[in-house]
Amino acid sequence: MNIKDAAKLLGVSGKVTEGDIKKAYRQAAQQFHPDRNPAGAEMMKMINAAYDILKNFNGEIPSSDTTSDSTGDAEENYSEAVKKP
Repeated sequence: MNIKDAAKLLGVSGKVTEGDIKKAYRQAAQQFHPDRNPAGAEMMKMINAAYDILKNFNGEIPSSDTTSDSTGDAEENYSEAVKKP
């Protein structure tokens, strides 16, 4: 997962601060935490991975990523995690 994928997963874009990222993480964690949403276990793993990548990030989220070909994999994993019962 790269910065762009992590930002998309947490729903942040543009110029962000550590506070913006933390707020987005908390919102996503509340929605998908396995105690509240039994189907959210896989999604929580992805949310935690995204937060680990972005937790110390300040600045502009890149609009295009030329350093990684893994974008399709991350989007596919996201879709699968959301669809799980």
